[in-house]
Amino acid sequence: MSSELSMKMSIPFFFEAAEKRLELHLKTTTNTAEKVNLLQYADDFWQHQLNHCGATILTQLKNPHCHAYVLSESSLFVFPHRLILVTCGNCPLVQTATALIEYFGVENITILDFERQQEQQPQYQLSQFVQDAQQLYAKLGGAGHSQNRKFRYFTATAAHSTATSEKLQLSKLKGPHIAAIQKGLFNKSELQHKLGLKQFAANYHLNDWLFEPMGYSVNGLNGKQYFTLHLSPEEESSFLSLETNDRQLSQRLSSYLLQQFSPLQYNTTLANLQRHTVAVD
Repeated sequence: MSSELSMKMSIPFFFEAAEKRLELHLKTTTNTAEKVNLLQYADDFWQHQLNHCGATILTQLKNPHCHAYVLSESSLFVFPHRLILVTCGNCPLVQTATALIEYFGVENITILDFERQQEQQPQYQLSQFVQDAQQLYAKLGGAGHSQNRKFRYFTATAAHSTATSEKLQLSKLKGPHIAAIQKGLFNKSELQHKLGLKQFAANYHLNDWLFEPMGYSVNGLNGKQYFTLHLSPEEESSFLSLETNDRQLSQRLSSYLLQQFSPLQYNTTLANLQRHTVAVD
């Protein structure tokens, strides 16, 4: 890790909760010898890719459909032919994105979706979205499209994606629990209860991490269904995010979280990658 990266990722007085997100789809082929299954890649491979953005695998949860990793900065989900990587803080996610492009080759990538939320303190980021988009555009041979802090690349032969996820993001949290969470009064089991996970995600296998001095991340798997929840309770930048492909869980848990944390700001997003967004010949 460069000294500049180490310095900027260790800024003591502010934690940037705004997220960066990468979703990458690889080509599937009928040629068994050429078929890539990302679930066959070892943990060391993913850690090597994460080194480019300064993230570390803390703990993991696996089933036959997905490998889920809680990171020092959010989460990584690996499926047979696609991955979802979410980071926060000052992680330069674009560096891992470009490393993955180089490793798998542009010719084997059918969809790349990269987005960044607006940071509260953008001056502490190693790059801005426009620079990231330019870097991705160059790596993908001058192809792709950027708009509203999202960069998207689709090949003309990309299959229509049926992978739909729903996202909820809450900021400036209030409500009865946030002060106690900020003081570190809850353990992991108690946080699962306060966040509604024991009630609404009882059929999920959970894997979580409680950060010091504050912060909480949890991944859940239930067959092909997944969710990830991240809580950054710092008073100056409190933030909670939920992403899942389980619509029923999304509806029930989102309603509960809105009631419990009374955010001053929130938004919901339905992410369904569409081939016609942009086609690359």
